[in-house]
Amino acid sequence: WFVMWGIVKVAYILDDVHPWAIAWYRGPLVRLALQLFFGIAMPGFFIFGVFAIYFLVRGRADLIPRYALEDFPFVLVMLLGYSVILWIYYRVRTREIMEKFRAWRYAHGRSEEEMERKWAEGTAPSETFLDRMRTEAALFEPGGKEEEKGTWALLFTNERRIQLHSVDELERMLAGPDFCLIYRATLVNRAAIGRVNDANGKAEVVLLDSLGGRVLEVSRRHRSAFLKWWREGE
Repeated sequence: WFVMWGIVKVAYILDDVHPWAIAWYRGPLVRLALQLFFGIAMPGFFIFGVFAIYFLVRGRADLIPRYALEDFPFVLVMLLGYSVILWIYYRVRTREIMEKFRAWRYAHGRSEEEMERKWAEGTAPSETFLDRMRTEAALFEPGGKEEEKGTWALLFTNERRIQLHSVDELERMLAGPDFCLIYRATLVNRAAIGRVNDANGKAEVVLLDSLGGRVLEVSRRHRSAFLKWWREGE
């Protein structure tokens, strides 16, 4: 189990630094070589070293060549199989993410075919992400207990839609006269606010009745900046 845990940890690092290509036939060969070394050769010889020490301690050094010829190849085959399982998992998760991205892109933007046609016609839309979010999204917040982890948008239609961007990224793109961060991971649209309660050193945002009239607490850290932002837009 210790060896398997080490292989998984190494695979996580390699996935970030030298990820597999989406299409298996495109390589990359560098990742394949690193996977063979760190996922098979290194843990394999670590296991071989452990058994070699065991045989030496027991006074049976004569068993080391026999182990190398009979049992060690099986160890390498098992490690190869484990690396293949990790590779299959990587591909499955990549495809799941690609499908979600494709659905998100179609829901928020336009298909690649439509964009190519509009660019060819010279009629590509000039609407920006901010323009769409200003009229579509009332709130960005973390997912609920029964929702997938990530950032979710509450739309003015009362629908909820997962986002590919984190709240930090959304804040960098949207912060300004229309959006303000009220909590560590909650970004609210000015147009979605029905009223603001500020009393006893505590600020609250009350959403529009059409959004259920939810009450959102503004964190102490963001209270001053939020109230300043709110008053400037009144």
